[in-house]
Amino acid sequence: MSKVVVVGGGNIGTLLFAELTHKNPNCQVYLQTRDLSNWAPKIQVTDYNCKEEYSISTDKVVDYVIDDADYYFFTVPKNALQNVVVKYIEQVRSNAVFVFVPGTGGVEFLYSQAQNKSISFVGMQRVPYIVRLNQYGRSVAKLSVKEQLFCSGIGICDYTFIDQLLGIPTVPLDNYLCVTLTPSNPILHTSRLYAMFSSRPIDEACDHNILFYEEWNDFSSDMLIKMDGELRKTCDKIEGLNLQQVVSLKIHYQSPTVEAMTKKISSIVAFKGITSPMKKTEKGYVADVSNRYFLEDFDYGLVIIKAIAEIAGVDTPNIDRVLRWYGSISGKVILDGKTLNRRKELLIPQNYGITSLEQLVEFYK
Repeated sequence: MSKVVVVGGGNIGTLLFAELTHKNPNCQVYLQTRDLSNWAPKIQVTDYNCKEEYSISTDKVVDYVIDDADYYFFTVPKNALQNVVVKYIEQVRSNAVFVFVPGTGGVEFLYSQAQNKSISFVGMQRVPYIVRLNQYGRSVAKLSVKEQLFCSGIGICDYTFIDQLLGIPTVPLDNYLCVTLTPSNPILHTSRLYAMFSSRPIDEACDHNILFYEEWNDFSSDMLIKMDGELRKTCDKIEGLNLQQVVSLKIHYQSPTVEAMTKKISSIVAFKGITSPMKKTEKGYVADVSNRYFLEDFDYGLVIIKAIAEIAGVDTPNIDRVLRWYGSISGKVILDGKTLNRRKELLIPQNYGITSLEQLVEFYK
């Protein structure tokens, strides 16, 4: 009997815990979260229309580290991930498998700390589900399920356990850089945030919380396509690694033009109703720069793409433009001219002694 722990009680973590419990009655499945106060005796899983599919007990939702599991699925925000992973490396048993959902954010640079305990890392290229929390600790909506999952690992090459636990076919990627450079949230979210907020003061109020996807516009698509193109140039420049499995968003969304991209993203059914990282004030709705869309997808998303582009010698004027804007609203020094400021807290290759293409290729091989 396998023992599985989901770390993090947000939207993905809640549904992942529910699905693992529901599909694996012979496994012990736990969820570890910081605060148990708002968790009901059962979690309800609904479909897009809030119709209940099933419910599960929350008697295995805990607020402490379980140290003897076989598999740990990490769903915590990337800006908090480093501290959480290091804590788990120190406390859990040897030979455990850490699965990162998704595996972006530079987590591979923490692997050296896990080697002595033979802990393996596996990173998913994208999350298995699109999820909406109906009510924290009580109800979660499963909006869509991936037909396939793509992943890569360090210290492990057999990913059939994911297929067995989740019931979703899992395809191995050639190397972990295919996970790190996936143009999902680090491109998707940051291009949209820039388009939404860069033309006005960040604290300027709107009369409503903007629908993140349904109100998607051509400016957002233009920035997305331009940054996606700079990422593609970076992949092409890195010889010695197969990065064809880093799929352009133009292909992923089957949208080669700005207009097609806007039409596609604004009409995805699973994205309907998703609001923006904004908070209500007396003046109206303003950008919430403390939201994970800001804290996670810039420093632990777009910054990492920029770091690798820098090693590859690829010019990234549009990525730079977005990062400079983020620096202006966050008070952080992101770039010195065109060069990335290598702040010590960042999980970027340069902070781990990787500064040349040869070193980069060798690391990911």
